[in-house]
Amino acid sequence: MHTTAIRVGWNDSAAQFHSELKLQGSGVFSPATLLFSSLLHNLSGLSYSTGNIKAATVGLERTLGYGLSPSAAGTRSVSMDTLDQYSRDIAAARGWAGTHFRRVEISLAVITTLEDVETWRGRLGKCSPSLRQLLEDHSHDLCMAAQCLRPQCEALASGIKVLDARLSNLSTVVFHLMSHEDANASASIAAASKDLAEATRRDSSSMKTIAIMTMVFLPGTFFAALFAVPSLQWDQPTVVSDRFWVYWALTIPSTVAVLLIWAYWEDRSSTRKQIGVLNEILRRRKER
Repeated sequence: MHTTAIRVGWNDSAAQFHSELKLQGSGVFSPATLLFSSLLHNLSGLSYSTGNIKAATVGLERTLGYGLSPSAAGTRSVSMDTLDQYSRDIAAARGWAGTHFRRVEISLAVITTLEDVETWRGRLGKCSPSLRQLLEDHSHDLCMAAQCLRPQCEALASGIKVLDARLSNLSTVVFHLMSHEDANASASIAAASKDLAEATRRDSSSMKTIAIMTMVFLPGTFFAALFAVPSLQWDQPTVVSDRFWVYWALTIPSTVAVLLIWAYWEDRSSTRKQIGVLNEILRRRKER
């Protein structure tokens, strides 16, 4: 399963904003015109990008098989990497939703400002009567237009809240799916460990059998080798020859040397393990 990151475009260009100013060309003399044009441009971008967030949310719901738009073929078992990407996509969409909600609040504040006709009238005290009347009429028109835009802003705010709630639910779903996949992985590891333990037990049983068989034949092998030593003359009155000491002179030092080498190797391996543990502890402390 492959997923792509959510892309929330913003229909925001200087050319479009300039065209919106041209639409308000008859009122460029009013200071509220720029504010109203900015409001229109902001709402246009919000509507466009909020639609993208909704489309991304619906796509995730259909892919995962949960939410308001589930699909019968929704993915119920996916890899951890895919779930991690879903989690990133949801986090990105929620971030965009939060940003858009803030812009809606700003738009509502702008609408409130445009609706305050008395404040605009107070700022026109030094204008000529004809210009004052013209500005008052234009401000009244902008106030009426702003009042018409308020329901759109409130609907956008409500829609963004709903999208955020749906994304929050999807985030919870992804978290539980990741927990489920992690539990499945743990179960697989446990099963593999059980198989390994069973194989180790069989190997141990085989080694035990070999050791027992060796113990059974060891005395016979030892005495057969001993009787075959040329230093023991079984057909002579004196069985042990005067050179039998050479056997012990070579056997005893060799045995001691082998035991010393084994002890040295074991001690060295143990020291290496202890040094490795100490280095790991120091590394973790440095990371903290």
